Amino acid sequence: DWKNFSFRKKVGFKNLESGTYLVKIYKENPTFGNGRKYIGFKIVDVKEDTKISIFCRPEGTAHVSVFDQHEKGVEDVYVRLLYDDTIIADDATSPNGFVEIDVPCSLTNTYELNLLYKGFIIHEEPVKLKYIRSNIPLKKTIDIKLYDLQIKLEDTWGLTIDYSLNPVLTSNEMDEQIWIPGEYVSDGWYLFENLYPATYHLDVQHKSFLLDEDIIVDNSKEIALVFDAAYVVEITTLDSRGMLLKDTTIVLERDGENIEKNAMRKALLYFLSLQESIL
Repeated sequence: DWKNFSFRKKVGFKNLESGTYLVKIYKENPTFGNGRKYIGFKIVDVKEDTKISIFCRPEGTAHVSVFDQHEKGVEDVYVRLLYDDTIIADDATSPNGFVEIDVPCSLTNTYELNLLYKGFIIHEEPVKLKYIRSNIPLKKTIDIKLYDLQIKLEDTWGLTIDYSLNPVLTSNEMDEQIWIPGEYVSDGWYLFENLYPATYHLDVQHKSFLLDEDIIVDNSKEIALVFDAAYVVEITTLDSRGMLLKDTTIVLERDGENIEKNAMRKALLYFLSLQESIL
């Protein structure tokens, strides 16, 4: 539309709160290619009525692939391109470990390529996307090591806990702290897949009971832990007249396991029962 053609376009945003904004410019219906093109941006600190100019440039592309030590693509790696500590563009890797990120090309600007996985910064480096990247994508391949952790939770009887638990992991080494839930497998086993090497903190809670444990993940491993959710069972033995019995032996049985207690002088016995079940 030559009648309305102009090298400058104006747009306004009204009633903005004070703060720092990222303004992005897209070109709709480009002559070449499909979809819109990301051709400009500016980071603006708005404290009063503000005017800015944005110089638009061709869109450039970066192809990022992430693989583990088995040459398998790593899914859900959060790939970000930052400028001046602000995320300019971002996306997550697909199941095959690949993602395409588009940003405006620049002869002078340096972006920071930053990869975040399950709370950890797994890679960062400065990159440039010059005008050639509008035709030939920048390609980066990142290799990392990931491990599986399997945890078995047992009670103090050495038996499988038959009520629901939700073990989670976190780490002080994370750049953005998150809680990673375990997946229940069977027979008290919980699986944490594809963990980045670090020292993790395990947290298991049930009502007022808590298990916390530090676990170093530097290879795939299996560990067994006791969840000490103990309840006191108090038993008093009486004869048919209601008199206390002495020299009494009481046996509690559950799932083929027994606990035996003797009351030689007193008829009051105490047990620790780990399960919310019938003994």
